Amino acid sequence: MTTPNPTDEIANLEQELKRTQDDYLYAENQVKSATQTMDNCRNRIIAIQTAIDTHKKYIPKQEVKSGQPASWSKEG
Repeated sequence: MTTPNPTDEIANLEQELKRTQDDYLYAENQVKSATQTMDNCRNRIIAIQTAIDTHKKYIPKQEVKSGQPASWSKEG
């Protein structure tokens, strides 16, 4: 058996270290991006729900109970 060259081993390990660090930083940026997207979606959901609640206040009571827009009717 031959003994590995320490210089070669160090070079290989340094390359592996760099790749692993790059992978880590890439994944970290992906997480940050996903978190920002989730925050934006959460804020948009809240805004949409608030807008729906606001618009419901202006629908006559009987139409709110039916759950149908004013232009709909049971006949068709």
